[in-house]
Amino acid sequence: MRGRHQRRAIVRAKELGLRVAAVDRNAEAPGLAEADIAKVVDFSDVAAVLKATRRLKLDGVLTVSADRAVPVVAAVAEARGLPGIGVQTAHLMTHKVAMRRRLADAGVPQPRFAAVRSISERRRAADEVGFPAVLKPADSGGQRGVFRVESLDQIDAHLHEALLASPTGEAILEEYVEGI
Repeated sequence: MRGRHQRRAIVRAKELGLRVAAVDRNAEAPGLAEADIAKVVDFSDVAAVLKATRRLKLDGVLTVSADRAVPVVAAVAEARGLPGIGVQTAHLMTHKVAMRRRLADAGVPQPRFAAVRSISERRRAADEVGFPAVLKPADSGGQRGVFRVESLDQIDAHLHEALLASPTGEAILEEYVEGI
């Protein structure tokens, strides 16, 4: 919850008369300073968030502009019996490989794509997708680790960074579609 978007959401919720609890692993996060109840805990750790909020009566849980937090918010909502999109939907909407596969299975046209977990998989992925392509983490946000690539050498140069930006250590190579 350390970003400016989360802080603004907390301030707005309080303006609406809501009591707000916030979590962040950074004790100096601006959102924590604005919250009525602040818990220093890694927001990506579902068990830790549940433990930190177990004594609180929650009416809802949300994240703003933080894709990485969507699966955690869904898991907390499910665990606490609150409305939410569900863990499965959260995964599909925040993991690009899973999302592309599900949409393709449903007949929705997709650019060519391939999952990449290691340098040894790059040639197979490039053969499936072709060039130019976009290499990016499967489950990150904020444009971290995103590269337009034109060759295997460029995949080699950028794959490590794309994988580092992915919490699950997976990247996706997608066909570059001009004008989109």
